[in-house]
Amino acid sequence: ASHARIARSTEVIALIAALDAYQGALYPPESNYHLSIDALLQPIVLFAVARDTGGVTVGCGAVVMLADHGAN
Repeated sequence: ASHARIARSTEVIALIAALDAYQGALYPPESNYHLSIDALLQPIVLFAVARDTGGVTVGCGAVVMLADHGAN
């Protein structure tokens, strides 16, 4: 499957929305660095999806490779 199709899957979008809501309740806005799906598809982003043995999406993560700051 293509990187874009995986990142735009309903399961991944739901996981990201849940994480954004969870972090939004814990931290002030200036401490949250939410990325849009389009941002996740940029060449400087390493994005991965974890699935269980049945193929169900159970997690995802991203690393943004910034030339002047290292990884975030």
